[in-house]
Formats: sequence, structure tokens, C-alpha cells
Amino acid sequence: MAEEIDTDDAAADGVTDGVTEALDAGGSRVQRTRQRVEAAKEHASTVAERVQAARPDTPLIDTSFELYERDSGIAGGMLAGAIAFRLFLLIVPLLLILVAGVGFLHASNASGSTSRQLGLSAALVDTMSTVGANAARGRWVTLLVGFGASVMAIRTLIKSLRIVHNLAWGTRRKASANRPIELVVGVGVVALVLVYVIGAQWLRSNTPGGGILISFVIGGGATLVWLLVEVLMPHAEGAPWTALVPGALLVGVMTEALHAVTVFYFAGRVARMSQTYGPLGVAIVALLWLYLLGRMMVSSAVLNAGLWDRRTRGAAIWSRIDLALFRRS
Repeated sequence: MAEEIDTDDAAADGVTDGVTEALDAGGSRVQRTRQRVEAAKEHASTVAERVQAARPDTPLIDTSFELYERDSGIAGGMLAGAIAFRLFLLIVPLLLILVAGVGFLHASNASGSTSRQLGLSAALVDTMSTVGANAARGRWVTLLVGFGASVMAIRTLIKSLRIVHNLAWGTRRKASANRPIELVVGVGVVALVLVYVIGAQWLRSNTPGGGILISFVIGGGATLVWLLVEVLMPHAEGAPWTALVPGALLVGVMTEALHAVTVFYFAGRVARMSQTYGPLGVAIVALLWLYLLGRMMVSSAVLNAGLWDRRTRGAAIWSRIDLALFRRS
């Protein structure tokens, strides 16, 4: 009996020692993680101080700080949200036009061949067939309502973009959206984007390596289209169109990156969130996508204005950065 008690005590002591060792090991891991976090914070603070100290002697760092300060001064994040809201208001009537178009295709029995040429999935083809059957009767009314609402949405979007450019450039031009040429160009740009999307889908489905080719086509097209928009938007007196190229290139690169993220991440995310959260999940992803577009437009105006301001002051823009600023001491 005594031997059994001694055995039980030994086992209990072994369990206690194991628990103690586990707690000590867990505590040491937490402590090491905490030490790494503190070291990372200290390093980041040191790098920030070095970069701030190197700002007067490094034009590229000074340019980056000025662009950040200009964007913060005009509340770039809030402006991007306003642009995203205007883009959302534009998408709704464009969907009506799309529904009317599907109705016309269904009435002419061309929806099936068009879907096959664009390489659409069977599920999407069935959905389009159902929508087309329902929209075939009221397609003219749907088309007229969608077109009229699209023009109104484009007017508000143009006005918002003019406000953004006025703030970024520091100009005082009236943020009117009633100029016929701007409204016509706005409608033309939206139509061009829609044709671009349809053409991209056809190119992807009917050409070898279409997925890679279309990424470069989208980036180049976005650069040219946004350069045209920038020319029509307010900017500093005497600034040539070449001063607007940096912002157009930024839009092109960011559009290409957003396209890649959409293909490789957002598409799957939308499918998963639609299954989990329903329409709410799709709306969240769509709003995030629209906000990124708005941020891209605001950043383009800030970049052009900031670089032109430095150029007019005779300040250098590009320079070599000493990588030792970012190394651990």
C-alpha cells in the first residue's frame, strides 16, 4: 500500500514538473516574442529619426515627405472615399444598361454566340439568359433610364474630380460639371472603359497567353485614358501635358496591379464571401475595390502637383538614398 502511494506521489510530481516546464517554456516564448516586438519598434523609431534627419540633404526623401504632407493636407483618404461613392453611383445605372443590352441580345437570339465568343462560364451564360428573358420586354425603357442616370452620375463624378484637382494643385477654378466638352469626354471615357472590359475578356479567351497580354494592355490603356482626363482637369497655369505624365503612369501601374490582385485574390474572395455572408460580402469587396480606384485618382493628382511645385522652385526630385539609413546599428 505504501509503495502504491509512493508511486502515485512520484507520478504527481512528474506531472507537476512537466506542467511547470511547459509553463516556463511558454513564458519564455512569449517573452522572446515580446522582446522581438520591442526591438522592431526601437529599430523603426531609429530609422524614422535617421530618415527625418537625412531629409534636407536627400531630395528623394524630401519629395516623398512633401507628397505625403500635401496628401494629408487635402485629406486624401476622405476624398478617395468621396470618389468611391461617386463611382458606386455610376455603377448602378451602368448595370441597367447592361441588363438592357442582355435583353437586346436575347431578343435577337445572339446571347448564346456572344457568350461563347467571350468565353463566359456556363453558370454565367444561364444567368444572362434568364436576365435577358426578363429584360427583353422592357429593354428600351431600361436603356433610356440607365443612360440618363449614367449621365447624371458622370456629371457628379466630374465635379468631384475637379474639386480634388483644385485642392491638389491649389487652384481656384470653379468646380463645374456643366462644360459640354468635359461631359462628352466623360461619357466617352466610360464607354471606352466598357469596350475595354469586353475586349479584354475576348482577348483573354481567344488569344494564346491572353491573360499575360491583357495585363499590359490594361496598364497602357489606363495610362492614356487618365492622361486625357488629367489634361481636362484643373492644373497649374503653364504646366504642360508632360507634367501630367507621372500621375498617368502611376494610374497605369496601379491599375495593372489592381487587375492582378482582382484576378488572383478578389475573385476567390468574392466567391467565398458570397457563400458565407451573401450579398453583404460582395458589397464589402466591391466597396474596397472602388476605394482603391478613388485613392489611385487622388494620388495621381497629388503626385503631379507635388512634382510640378518642386520643379518650379528649382528643387531636385530624384537622388540616391543611402541604404545605411535602414540598417540596424
